[in-house]
Amino acid sequence: MSNTDQLLEQYQDNLLRKNQGEDISSDEDQELLDLLEDGEGFDNYREKRIEELSKQMKAASHNIDQGFGHVETLLNEESALQKTTSTPRVVLHFFHKDFTKCQKMDEKLSIMASKHLSTKFLRINVEDAPFLVTRLKIKVLPMVLIYINGVESNRIIGFDKLNFDKNAQDFQIESLEKFLLDNGMYIICSICFLIMNTNSL
Repeated sequence: MSNTDQLLEQYQDNLLRKNQGEDISSDEDQELLDLLEDGEGFDNYREKRIEELSKQMKAASHNIDQGFGHVETLLNEESALQKTTSTPRVVLHFFHKDFTKCQKMDEKLSIMASKHLSTKFLRINVEDAPFLVTRLKIKVLPMVLIYINGVESNRIIGFDKLNFDKNAQDFQIESLEKFLLDNGMYIICSICFLIMNTNSL
């Protein structure tokens, strides 16, 4: 581990200890920051991080060009089969346009899609997918299926697994995000909002 990495680790450790109520002087933090700025490894670390961010930005930009970043509505079963088998990570929402719970799921999936650009988010109306509804034994809506490399890995039936609040008739978006992350759905792209905003200018 380089000297710069050790200093960063020590600084992060101090922040954690402060959050836990320990008394860490701001002078100690300032000394660490000064050492980081003056350290010979800082320039190398900075260049390495810029290179990593550049790669992430290029990958995110490429994915946006490929239709990632929003929930795509599919019009037929053939496109659902094609996209779930040709994309490494897919979230597929089976919905009905008249169901309030499906609308709530759509809202939250839309936020997830704009935030996480390495997963393809899709939706299909059950009326347009009778074969898939039967084959996948879909009996409750909303139904969200998770595909990794063309294979279903998990599913959300209704709001099951999402800490559903009966009083609010809703669930917190964090529970959806945690479920998707726990199921290996996507790599978080921390710079996606910057890219989305840049592309919309």
